Amino acid sequence: MEINGFINHLTEEFEDLGVFELTPSTVLREIPGWNSMHILLLVAMIDFRYQVLLSGEHLKMVVSVNDLFELVKQKQGEH
Repeated sequence: MEINGFINHLTEEFEDLGVFELTPSTVLREIPGWNSMHILLLVAMIDFRYQVLLSGEHLKMVVSVNDLFELVKQKQGEH
């Protein structure tokens, strides 16, 4: 899994938030329009695309896009 592909999937999922550029250092909670519904969509997208189920505890540790990417990679390795 590559970070650029991961970012592309996130961008597709959150296109309703308008035009913004995601980078590995983007802080998720600072994305304009970010709310709890987007967190649910994020969990569903990661479960569907990467077969990784994230809990609320997992998401509390995530700040940036790169943090999320690393968490998903780690959880994939546990399978």
